[in-house]
Amino acid sequence: MSKVHTLVVGDTHMNWPAFLRVLHHFLPKVCIVAGDFGWWPNSWMAAQYKGEYEKSLLWFLEKKPRHTQIRFIEGNHEDLDNLFRLHRSLTDNPFEAVELYPDLWFQPRGSTFELADGRTVFFCGGGKSVDNAIREKGISWFPQEEVSRDELPKTLPQADLVISHTVPNISGVFDTLTPLKQVCEWWDDTPDKTCTTLDYVWETLHPKLWLASHLHVFRETTYEGTKFIVLDRTDGGDRPWNYFTYVLIDRLK
Repeated sequence: MSKVHTLVVGDTHMNWPAFLRVLHHFLPKVCIVAGDFGWWPNSWMAAQYKGEYEKSLLWFLEKKPRHTQIRFIEGNHEDLDNLFRLHRSLTDNPFEAVELYPDLWFQPRGSTFELADGRTVFFCGGGKSVDNAIREKGISWFPQEEVSRDELPKTLPQADLVISHTVPNISGVFDTLTPLKQVCEWWDDTPDKTCTTLDYVWETLHPKLWLASHLHVFRETTYEGTKFIVLDRTDGGDRPWNYFTYVLIDRLK
């Protein structure tokens, strides 16, 4: 067991037991979830009612390491109506992080956070649900999941690294993936405007490091001085607790 300061993980998807195993193994002071955290209040309440406590957010918050602060960006699989409404009720600043529960912070698109080593992170959650054809609008997917340029600050703040949910087109990550349209008829392979918005973020900030998730695979690419790392989901499939699912950000410069 080792203590680190800041851990970044991929999609947690409300799989709290798997997430807890990672947290209790590393005991980070800060853990950042790169989207698809599992913000589904109706599902938590239903789980509580059924006695399925391991699916409840409150159960997770009670079980997590007491000194660990969780910060997350929105993925494409969250109750965005609820999350964005709650954010607006807590602040008038669309780019301000808010504490939703003790030690649980939401980092909205366009927000920043300073790491212990002085580096600044720029956040941009969101991304298109490629499975929207088999989901229900306003219930299990939300049109506001995609990010446009005008949703970010007019002038982007200076930042040393970026954490987003999906990745910019220029990263080259999509070129490494097998097209799934031929496997899944419902797969939506139309362009994601979030990726174009993230191209703009890259062109403006030129960060040395960019972390993302969303794709449920591990990828690592480099483009014009930026190292892109895409993390697999936190339960890791058959590969829990390895470099595919997390990054110890203290060790990456």
